[in-house]
Amino acid sequence: MSTGRSTAREIDVEVIRELIAGVYAAWADNDAERFVVSYADDATATLPGAHLDGKQAVKQAMAELFAGPLRGSRGQYEIDRIRFVGDETAIVNTRSITLPAGQNAPDESRWNRDTWVLHADSEWWLVDAYHSCPTAL
Repeated sequence: MSTGRSTAREIDVEVIRELIAGVYAAWADNDAERFVVSYADDATATLPGAHLDGKQAVKQAMAELFAGPLRGSRGQYEIDRIRFVGDETAIVNTRSITLPAGQNAPDESRWNRDTWVLHADSEWWLVDAYHSCPTAL
């Protein structure tokens, strides 16, 4: 028999999975506005060669990338782990890869390892920080 706490946690896990799927769906549509809809206003994103400070900085960078080098691209991801630190913080570890326009199969040597830090904000979960780095693992 499940307890009320485990049922709530299962719902949180599903909502977090949907949040990340939504980020990647927005990427597939090259939609920077939708890409950041689940980002906190003061969220940060750290990527190779870039540190973006704030939701607007992430949105602006993605808009520029979607209009330029990432036009027509999409991201592919796998969630490795979701763990909770208290009731209102989640850490999500994913693997991801960028598929350029027209590419359907990932280049296995180009995967990244990502860490997402999220917090529960009264009605939904928000991304506070995202970090991605290349890895051969």
